Amino acid sequence: MNRRFWLLWMCIMSGTIVPLSYAASTSIAANARPARTAAQELVDAAASGDMATVKRLLDADTPVASAMPLTAAQALHHAAANGHLSLVDLLLKRGAPVNGEDADGATPLIYAAYAGRVEVVKRLLAAGAAVNHVPNRQVHALNAAMMSGSLDTVVALLHAGADPKLPDQFGKNALQYAAQIHRTDLQAVLAVDNKATP
Repeated sequence: MNRRFWLLWMCIMSGTIVPLSYAASTSIAANARPARTAAQELVDAAASGDMATVKRLLDADTPVASAMPLTAAQALHHAAANGHLSLVDLLLKRGAPVNGEDADGATPLIYAAYAGRVEVVKRLLAAGAAVNHVPNRQVHALNAAMMSGSLDTVVALLHAGADPKLPDQFGKNALQYAAQIHRTDLQAVLAVDNKATP
């Protein structure tokens, strides 16, 4: 693989957008990497749980809704997915959109539900997260929780009004996912507590 292709590939994989003329330049050192933006640094710090860096960047007026190129996932999405509750609180307090969508229409609630982060799910719901939001290219929060297999997350979403009969982008509802992953305990919670049928 030649050096120009490798550099362009690394830029794409890291979410860094560079002009093609820059990526094609033969004067670039083999290990050179374009400078990261404050927005990218904020998202990475939120994902890793680096409270000090997140505070520093927000205090320096980095937009709280900063997102990664290509995926459009914001700092709140990454903090939620990784279970960083104190960062979720900080980002919400600083104005992060609780229902902000990534490129597929997924919200931070969906990210947290996929990861089975029940405490984050509860906090996002308390902050006004849309429990029955159906993204354009993704599953909704209840189906994401079904896939994670987290019974506590499923129960928290149901108590917040998640509709077990609501189909996602792929036409499946929560009971269908529970049957697909062979989780009779999840099926029982859905059927008994919500009088749902597939």
